[in-house]
Parts: sequence; C-alpha cells; structure tokens
Amino acid sequence: MSLFSKKKTKEKKVAKKTSSVHSSQGQDLLKGAEKSVIAVLSWKYIFGLHRQMAKEAWVRLLNTPIASFMNCLMIALAFVLPALFYLFVANIQQLGADWGGSPTVSLYLKKNISHHQLDQLNKKVTDNAAIISAAYISPKEGLNAIEKRLGITDIAVELGFNPLPGVLRLKVKPAISYAELNAFVRQLKKFPEVDQVRLDRQWVERLMAIAQLLEQAAAVLAILLGLTIWLAISNTVSLKIEARKNELSVIKLVGGTDGYIMLPFLYTGVIYGVVGACLAILILWIVLAAMIHPIMSLISLYGSSFELVNPGMAMFSALLLTGMLLGGFGAWVSCYKHLKNDVPS
Repeated sequence: MSLFSKKKTKEKKVAKKTSSVHSSQGQDLLKGAEKSVIAVLSWKYIFGLHRQMAKEAWVRLLNTPIASFMNCLMIALAFVLPALFYLFVANIQQLGADWGGSPTVSLYLKKNISHHQLDQLNKKVTDNAAIISAAYISPKEGLNAIEKRLGITDIAVELGFNPLPGVLRLKVKPAISYAELNAFVRQLKKFPEVDQVRLDRQWVERLMAIAQLLEQAAAVLAILLGLTIWLAISNTVSLKIEARKNELSVIKLVGGTDGYIMLPFLYTGVIYGVVGACLAILILWIVLAAMIHPIMSLISLYGSSFELVNPGMAMFSALLLTGMLLGGFGAWVSCYKHLKNDVPS
C-alpha cells in the first residue's frame, strides 16, 4: 500500500512539473506576442507622427505662399549658379573630346617632291606604332576643297599658280600622351621632305586646361553657395521658431520632448531644400531651352557632331539630396540654438 502511494505521489509531481513547464512556455509566447504588437504599434505611431508633422509643416508654408515661394526661389537661384557652371564645364570637356579624341598631325611638304620621295616618307611615318592611318592631300585636292568651302572658283587661274603645298595628314592613337606626341612631332620635323608640322590638338589641350580650371572654380562656387543656402534656411527657420516661441514654451512645460518640438521645423527645412532643388531644375531647363538654338547654330558652323550635355537624372538626384541635407541641417542648428537658449526646461 505504501509503494502504491509513493508511486502515485511521484506521478503527481511529474504532472505538476510538466504543467508548470507548459505554463511558462505559454507565458513566454504571450510575452513575445505582446512585444511584437507593441513594436508594430510603436512603428505605426512613429510613422503617423512624422506624417502629421510633415503635413503641419507643409500647411504652415502654404499659409504664407508669397514668402515661402520667395524663400524657395532664392534657394533655387543659389542652386542654379553652380549647376550652370558645371554644365558649362561639362560641355567644354565634351567639345574637346569630340574634336580632339584622336589628334591629327599635318605634314606640309616641300614643293616639287617626287612620288618616290612621298612613298618613302609615307612608309617611314606609318611604320610608327602611334599612327593609325595616313592620308595624302595633293595641292589640287586642297585647292578644290577651299574653293568649295568659300564658294568661289578659279583661284589658281587668277593667281597664275597653286599656292598650296601637298599635305600628309596623320591620325594618331588617342591613348598617346601629349609629351609623346610632342616628341613625335619633333622627330617629324627632321625629315628633309617636310617643310612644316602642325599639331591639330594643341588648341584642344589648352581648352581642356581651361576647363579643368573652371571645374575647380565651379567646386569652390558650389561650396560657397551651399553655405549660403544653409544660412538662408537656418535664418528662415529661426524666424519661424521665434514667431512660435510662446507656444513652444507651453509644449515644453507640459512634457513635450526636444525631438517633438524640433520635428516640424526639421520638415520645414527639408521642404525648403527639396522645393528649391525642384525649382532649380526647372530654371535650368528654361535657360537651356532659351540658349540651345544659338549654341547649336554656332557648333554647326564648325561641322561638328557635338551633343549638348543636359541636366539629367544624376544632377536632379544630387540637387535633391543636397537640398534635403542642407535644409535639414540648417533647421536642426536653429532648433538646437533656440531650445538651448530661449525655450525653458
């Protein structure tokens, strides 16, 4: 009888232990579910709060449409100047690459050289690994090309002779450096059949050097105008904080956190930056649309297949991101300064 009693007591203890294990597991699952629900509700609350603050900032800007538009226009003009400078430099570089990607060397030959001498010179020159091709332009062909371009005829008849020399035009590999090209030109000048040598890429090299200088100037201008945008947004947000100083003091006294107070002003700065960037892109396209016809007419006079560099998606994204960062940072600086000095704890 005692053995049966002990066995029954042991079974009760095992059942109680199993029940407690299941109970603790259920409690853990319940706590995990509660934490998941709380996390979801927290994210929903944060998202709703940000949406409400962004909407409030946008509505307050719309309540003063003229002042808000003038501020956005000032920011847009500060964006437009370095962007136009950048497009100008990019088009100069594109122009240099289009006209000077493969440099050419023109050999102006001496008068009355024989065909045998011309063949030997052509062979010597084309044996160089830097030469892609060589083309000979006879004096008659050169004169015909000039007459066709100028729209006149019988130049040789009027002068009594053909003043043009024969030209051997060499196309050089684009990868060759400018120093190597100059050394090659000095070597060509030593040939007895050659009267003059002209490197057709010198002006392109000068143009690219000017473009590099302008590119550095555009970077400096962008930094200075970026600081201008930051100061403009910071001062504008400071004025809005000053106008709501009493309201913010009440919010602070009833338990409002610094983040809660700063949030609408941060969105105000971001909106200023984003709208200013969008207006800057619009102004850029208007300026380019007004200038594209005279620019392309000028380019066509030189017979080039140059394509104008336009403000694409990369520039729009860069302006948009810069506007958001400058606007948010400028607003944060103003909020931090006012919360530290003016709003009571």
